[in-house]
Amino acid sequence: MRKVLIGGAALAVLLTVAGPAMAQERDIRQARRHMEAGQEYFLQERWENAAEEFMAAFELRPHTAFLFNAALAYHRLGNVSEALSLYRRYIDEAPNARDRARVEESIRLLERAAATQPTE
Repeated sequence: MRKVLIGGAALAVLLTVAGPAMAQERDIRQARRHMEAGQEYFLQERWENAAEEFMAAFELRPHTAFLFNAALAYHRLGNVSEALSLYRRYIDEAPNARDRARVEESIRLLERAAATQPTE
């Protein structure tokens, strides 16, 4: 009887440890699917779909590259407010990014464009 209890306890520990690892692996696979879909939409110039897929990937696996890709897709779409928001978030979350100067230049250009757009 004692062996069964020890085995049951070991199984409970294993499931406690394996459960989060399995969920993490599932999230990685789902994030990869969203990223690949986003890349495909981006190549098709379906900017809004691409941005949505990159953000879905980011929600599952918060890699700043997904933020940048979504910002770029919104930028191409002409959605200045979303592009600005995501470029700024990218800089905040990746302050040492190699492309920081280029992203900051994109922010400045979008801010100028937003300032010259008529308000509704």
